[in-house]
Amino acid sequence: MLYILDLVKKILKFYNSTIGKKLVVATTGILFSLFLVVHFINNLIVFAGRDVFNKLVTTLEAVRPLIILIEIVLALIIFFLDVYGVKFTKPVRSFLNDVVYRVTFLASTPTRFLPQAGKDISSFFKVKEENERLKLELEKYKSLELNVEFLTDENKNLQKILETEYFNKNLSNIILAKVLVDKNSPFLKSIIVNKGSKHGAELGMAVLDKEYLVGKIVELNFTTSRVLLLSDLNSKIPVDILPNSIQSILSGTGKENGKIQYVKEETLIENENKVFTSGAGGIFKPGIPIGEIDKKQSNLEINVSFFSDFSQLRFVKLRSFSSEEN
Repeated sequence: MLYILDLVKKILKFYNSTIGKKLVVATTGILFSLFLVVHFINNLIVFAGRDVFNKLVTTLEAVRPLIILIEIVLALIIFFLDVYGVKFTKPVRSFLNDVVYRVTFLASTPTRFLPQAGKDISSFFKVKEENERLKLELEKYKSLELNVEFLTDENKNLQKILETEYFNKNLSNIILAKVLVDKNSPFLKSIIVNKGSKHGAELGMAVLDKEYLVGKIVELNFTTSRVLLLSDLNSKIPVDILPNSIQSILSGTGKENGKIQYVKEETLIENENKVFTSGAGGIFKPGIPIGEIDKKQSNLEINVSFFSDFSQLRFVKLRSFSSEEN
């Protein structure tokens, strides 16, 4: 018993000495380092696969009492390092505190920036939605602007028609009609208008574009009519060529122009002579302008360029003439 007490006194004396304290710090430091290495290796086993990791867990469960003992020893090691290893633990503690503070700062970054980022994202989607809505509104107004432009142009064309002298003289003999554009129409040089017998249209009525003759009604329906254009091959009307007042027949060519036929004084006909209806046969009123002579030296035919462009007809006038006018 005295031997044991004497041994304890020697150990305490050695422990309280400078060498003893250094030895304790060195020993506990080595043990703590070994713990960190073993713990790090155990964590790396996760990457070895599920089976290896499950085997490790089973082994640790089997030696659980030993682990508790190791935890107690680890607590004592940390205690001795904290009490006697101030010079060693202070920089380590300072380093660990810096690491913890840095990690805490980084971890708290999302909590500071995410709310503002959420607001910015929400604002972005709102702006995008507003932009899409404004685009739709802009397209709508563009469409309305185009409609207004179309109606304005159509109104100008109607005003030009209303300002012609024929329209001002006798409203009862004139019917304003719109050309129905039908790309599948079987008629080569004919147009369909939206006025028929219901509106007072009659067979043989003259069809005018402004004050220029473009054709006559050859087919009458209840609400529509077919107009044979002057350029159609079946079109033949008596005309008067001025200034020499040469009587002849204007025939259609199936193209954009007409040609003069059955004329004796061809030498008197010159380029740019004007062609008017002659009134012969009582078909049309005399003096309606049609076109002008386009006489080419290389061609024996005497062509007529129409004043009106038949491919651009949109509105026409259906006109009947009284016996006095004819």
